[in-house]
Amino acid sequence: MLEVRDITKIYNPGTLTEQRLFEHFSLTVEEGQFVAIVGSNGSGKTSLLNIICGSIPIEGGDVLVGSRSISKLKDYQRYATMGRVYQDPAAGTCPNLTMLENLSLADNKGGSYGLGRGVNKKRIDFYRQQLASLGLGLEDKLDVRMGALSGGQRQAVALLMATMTPLKFLILDEHTAALDPKTAEVIMALTDRVIREKHLTAMMVTHNLRYAVEYGDRILMMNRGRVVLDRAGAEKRATSMDDILTMFNQISLWMPAFLLLFQLIAHGRQLPSDLLHMGGVPGLQHHGDHAGSHVGMLILPGMVDAEDVGAAVRHHLQKLQQAAGLIRHLRADLCDPPGLGQALGDDPGQRGH
Repeated sequence: MLEVRDITKIYNPGTLTEQRLFEHFSLTVEEGQFVAIVGSNGSGKTSLLNIICGSIPIEGGDVLVGSRSISKLKDYQRYATMGRVYQDPAAGTCPNLTMLENLSLADNKGGSYGLGRGVNKKRIDFYRQQLASLGLGLEDKLDVRMGALSGGQRQAVALLMATMTPLKFLILDEHTAALDPKTAEVIMALTDRVIREKHLTAMMVTHNLRYAVEYGDRILMMNRGRVVLDRAGAEKRATSMDDILTMFNQISLWMPAFLLLFQLIAHGRQLPSDLLHMGGVPGLQHHGDHAGSHVGMLILPGMVDAEDVGAAVRHHLQKLQQAAGLIRHLRADLCDPPGLGQALGDDPGQRGH
């Protein structure tokens, strides 16, 4: 069992660009689970993997395998029982070494190194068998340099290398993102087969929502350093693409909505009173309510503090998330804020400017 317990992670602490990503964050992954993790950029997906692997430090909390803390271990010490496949096919292999030499290095992970030969010729038949199991015709290319292989072939070999020695955990960091769609399908099917055959505990970060739904037995959705969706077992199997896409759009809407609201306020645009009730909101004034019109005028006072605007936006964020259709209508009167159309899922050709 893997446990991330009460961790805190702060980027650039004590500076103007300080970002508190995780604050008292906890997560448990049971042995044998295949967990798919999705979320928008900056949600904390890859940072979570990096914390587990020891690639970045934390300001508080602990990471445990079983009941043993591994927080004080260096990343190379953790990798003795962990395998990781990166987004870049070049990151998990040595391009200037042959496939045989790469496999030999992976095969000796955790072993001793000296001045002897790096390749054990007695293992060549074993390597050929492992490569043949990939179904990509690589078993006869042991003497080919890794840098000469295609991205998909390199990623398949990287997956094989990462799981060649006994493991407790397999970490997949967007490992299909750099591949073409057809090759990505092959690598995902191969990934699923390897995890099942070797009974691995795996965590996969992906931006492909379909893969997150179709593969694995648990799905997590993250947003701003928090888990906003956690489904496993039968509940996960009952989850559809529409379910995930709807929630993903909901959590992705807040930033475009903030940009739109700020522009509307700054330009003195009219907003329907049923969208924003301005009572008790600091820094904003409500003018021009007319009986039956349901339309008010929001103006930005000349000396209003930017923090007041931020407070107002936060105060009404929940209503903005529920008002996608209304926002689309209002947007036609303004320059389109970047990314809003994508968040709302409409057709760019039909948007007003």
